[in-house]
Amino acid sequence: MWQNCVANAARIEGGDSYRFYAEGATPAVARLYQAINRERVMVAAALGAAVPTLEDWFDRVYGVREANLVETCRQLTYNSDGPYQATGTPSSLEHKFITEDVPTGLIPMSVAVVRNMTGKDFASEARTLARLGLSGMSATEIRRVMDQGFGYANLAQERDAPRPPAYAELFRGGTPTRIHNLYTDAGGQSHFRDIEVEWVEERRGSKLSKRLPATGIIFRET
Repeated sequence: MWQNCVANAARIEGGDSYRFYAEGATPAVARLYQAINRERVMVAAALGAAVPTLEDWFDRVYGVREANLVETCRQLTYNSDGPYQATGTPSSLEHKFITEDVPTGLIPMSVAVVRNMTGKDFASEARTLARLGLSGMSATEIRRVMDQGFGYANLAQERDAPRPPAYAELFRGGTPTRIHNLYTDAGGQSHFRDIEVEWVEERRGSKLSKRLPATGIIFRET
């Protein structure tokens, strides 16, 4: 959603409350959405994975596919059951559409554009290959880790070159585990972030964290 924010930065900073998707996704913004989406699909294909295009995702999740992306966004907003009817306009560029979307999923595709507009260096907190423990791996190795985890048995035998330090630490389990956390703030706004889980107890063949409080769990299929 950062594309919409960047393209409509003057409206956001001027306090204009527009329909974020229906009015903000103009033909030019839609082309920007699609350009980023093509790169995402190409990266996935290089790793041997098939991911839905933006149009396929809207169709799969909401059952909406119009002649173009602009019309799709309008239908998602103006239909009587449109899921984006209540999506508000960000009040500033310090909004999760930028501060969360850019560092977690759009590095390095968007970082230069948004850094220049916000003055914030998202690269320092980005979900990079190094921070994910994947630096120095081939596409085949990354795909294997995604399928089997960092500790798959034949990894050391299959790699002739020494592992980079960040990866070696993860292989030995020497660093905290990083998990994806979805939460709601006091104002009811949803956010996501990466958090580290520290190990406090080591058992035979496993490690445990401390007990974390929870009120419930929800599963969602998309």
